Amino acid sequence: MRVVLTPHKFIGSVRAIPSKSHLHRLLTAAALSGEKTFIEGYSDCEDVQKTAGCLSALGAVIDTAADGYEVVPRARTMSEPVLDCGESGTTLRFMLPVAAALGYNATFTGSERLFSRSSTPLLEALKSGGIDISAAPRRLGGKLRPGEYRIRGDVSSQFISGLLLALPLTGGDCVIRVEGKIESANYITMTLETLKLFGITVRTEANEYYIAGGQKYRSPGTVRAEGDWSNAAFWLTAGALNGDVTVSNLNLSSEQGDKEIMNVLERAGACVTRGKTSVNVKSAPALKAVSLDAADIPDLVPVIGILCGAASGTSIIKNVGRLRDKESDRLAAIIETLAALGVTASYEDGLKITGGAVTTAGGHNKRPFTGGRISGYNDHRMVMSAAVASLLADGEIQIDGAQAVNKSYPDFFAHLALLGGKFNVLD
Repeated sequence: MRVVLTPHKFIGSVRAIPSKSHLHRLLTAAALSGEKTFIEGYSDCEDVQKTAGCLSALGAVIDTAADGYEVVPRARTMSEPVLDCGESGTTLRFMLPVAAALGYNATFTGSERLFSRSSTPLLEALKSGGIDISAAPRRLGGKLRPGEYRIRGDVSSQFISGLLLALPLTGGDCVIRVEGKIESANYITMTLETLKLFGITVRTEANEYYIAGGQKYRSPGTVRAEGDWSNAAFWLTAGALNGDVTVSNLNLSSEQGDKEIMNVLERAGACVTRGKTSVNVKSAPALKAVSLDAADIPDLVPVIGILCGAASGTSIIKNVGRLRDKESDRLAAIIETLAALGVTASYEDGLKITGGAVTTAGGHNKRPFTGGRISGYNDHRMVMSAAVASLLADGEIQIDGAQAVNKSYPDFFAHLALLGGKFNVLD
């Protein structure tokens, strides 16, 4: 799908969609519980649907409604289920240890890009727990045993979250010892909160997680998925660039690391107003460069890159190496997208972006981005970031492969229109 966007100011309100990070965890815990659970907050994004499909293949019954999911706990299903993870890294990294702990001989399928992304630390941990694993499409054999698991913390927090979800199913005492710095630690905290909600206690000490044996998942009855800060960030950044945007249905005390977007926008000079469950962002006369560490907020970097491209000065974003292992090589994609928009960006010790906001001799502000045709890189966050750039472009921006938004935000362009955005779908 090709989409052409016309520069236009964004004004209005939009409700944050349910967090896919939270839904992955709630659906998994609900499927492993002893009783039925209703999850408030429905998402038709592809990643969440893949997790629901895998849990169904493992025996759970998941019925959807307009306002959420009814999850009936798993019953023993076929001995060799096939789990289709599509392009969802979270689904694969959660379902590998869960299927192993349940003792299934399972086959995992998905896109070529998914299996090219690193899962080596998780696979090595599973092998240490007695699991046989073959190459992609990955096949598991055996049953995960209790005990000690060591895993690196600097590749993906999803490895740790997957083990935390799975190890209570082994029935015995377990400990996860994380080696090195933990990246995106807030998402592990979200997993721990989900486990606690479903009756699982995990004791933490520094980089170690202790799970006592004999615990079982217990349904809390009804739970609610939080609004998604990762996707809200696109609208909030749009407000900072050229608009007045309010996003509701947000938990300002959330463990989602991407709520950091509020602080980043404030540092860039935007006007950010926090409500009880909403955030409003208004554009400022000028935006300024920022320097930040992206170790815990890698998913924000594409749209922060657009923010920096519109700011005066040179921004430095550190710890962006993990962006190479996302749905695309996001580090290269960000640099190429900014270059296509007329902004200089490069990578050395960090991502360096020299903003395109300049003032002409006559005192008139020049728009920081050129128009043009941009690849979507088959990456939802790159498509949405390019769409946000259209607010301050000199001409139309055409995005190829815009259907990639279906991975996390199928209603993205409909919501863009609600805020006054102008676009046409070419094919």
